[in-house]
Amino acid sequence: MPFTNVWSVVIPAGATTQAKLIDDHIRQLRLDLEERFNSTLYKPSEAGDPDDPQPNAFLRDPLVLKDGVSGKKKDKQLVIPYSAFIKNTLGKEFIFDQYKLTAFTDTSPIYAPFILPPGVTLKRVEVMNDRHDAGSVVIRILKRTFAAGEAVDTNVEIATVANLAAGRVLSAPADFAEVIAAGTLYYIEIEATGTAGNSFYVMGVRLTYDSPTHQTTL
Repeated sequence: MPFTNVWSVVIPAGATTQAKLIDDHIRQLRLDLEERFNSTLYKPSEAGDPDDPQPNAFLRDPLVLKDGVSGKKKDKQLVIPYSAFIKNTLGKEFIFDQYKLTAFTDTSPIYAPFILPPGVTLKRVEVMNDRHDAGSVVIRILKRTFAAGEAVDTNVEIATVANLAAGRVLSAPADFAEVIAAGTLYYIEIEATGTAGNSFYVMGVRLTYDSPTHQTTL
């Protein structure tokens, strides 16, 4: 939508403009600033905002920056490569090549951390995997808090999914909303069921999250 007035630094002309017209020029300046700020910096209210409906962004109190300015963004994504996974020394080995991680039904669960800034909302965790000849690939999203006296093996399950599909697929639990906390560790655990010695593949993990401001982003 075009602005009402073309921006000018020579209006009003000081030598010829009558003093009685200064109020008109002040109103015009305010309109020019309002239209330009609304176009580039500030946003009108949205459903759920305490001042909704307020379609004129410049009339909000306080003013609210546009998402692109504040850094707020929905559905940001971060990829974790297969090479980030580790396991303990128990159970069958796992193998890295230049394309994937190969693990087995009798491999101990493999793990990878989620390194996200506090304040973002983790919504989805997708695993590019192939169950190959394993019975299923079981994926769990876990967390544990920094707390004195917490049991060593205590964790909280956020979500889980079992992939029964053949071939390379993206397995994801149902969407959730986990606000990343500064005092909490987050990670993914993957293991397989089925005949001992059968294998499965993991190629990588994709996280989808919302960032509320530029201060909590990655």
